[in-house]
Amino acid sequence: MSKTSDRTITHEQATHIAQDWAAVSDESVNTHIDVQPIPDGFFVELVVYYGSGPFEPVGTAAAVIDKRGHLRQLDAA
Repeated sequence: MSKTSDRTITHEQATHIAQDWAAVSDESVNTHIDVQPIPDGFFVELVVYYGSGPFEPVGTAAAVIDKRGHLRQLDAA
C-alpha cells in the first residue's frame, strides 16, 4: 500500500504554475500575476497583460490551484 504525500506547494510554486497558465507567446507582452492563498490552495486573483502590444480584449478567466499544484480554470456562473 503506497502512502499519499501530505506535502503542499508554496506560494512561489503556485505563482509559477499561474504564470505558465497565463503565458502568451508574444515576447512583447509582459504578464503580472496576483496569487492569493485560500483554504487548501491558491486563487489566481488577477492576471494583467502589458507591453508594446498590439492588444485585443482577451476576456476574463479565473483559476484555483489546489494544495498539490493542480490548476483548475473556473467558468463564469
